[in-house]
Amino acid sequence: MKKLFKILILSLITIASISSCTKILLRTPQIDNFDKLDFSEYTKMGFLFTPLLYSGEYESIGLINYRFFPSATYIDTIFVINGVKWPLKYWKSDEYSHYDILDSIYSWSSKKGANAIVNLKLQVAQETFGLGEYKNPTMVFGIDVSGFAIKRK
Repeated sequence: MKKLFKILILSLITIASISSCTKILLRTPQIDNFDKLDFSEYTKMGFLFTPLLYSGEYESIGLINYRFFPSATYIDTIFVINGVKWPLKYWKSDEYSHYDILDSIYSWSSKKGANAIVNLKLQVAQETFGLGEYKNPTMVFGIDVSGFAIKRK
């Protein structure tokens, strides 16, 4: 989320710079983004998370569709570039861990008797929120998780 927020701010600053007659960028900065999820702690507990289908025998437990949005605070501020004031209005999301989301899915699934989530999919979710009638809406980003809870035999 921090990286997405930094990219948004960098984009706004770039647009502001271009429109205020400053030098146009001829190169973009390098961006390295390596996302990972380590399932080994769940594996140690006998639980399987996989984006693949399961080919062995199993008992169906249920489908999971989980949407998570962190709480966020509306920021309404002004920043100055080359003496020009620019309004900046956005939702600043609170910190969260993807493992908190996996823990929730693991907890629910385990209570239902599942020991695996197969066909696991994680995607960025977005919602548009405003603040009052006269405020411009802005995006808040979260995570959509889906999968199939099963009990492997």
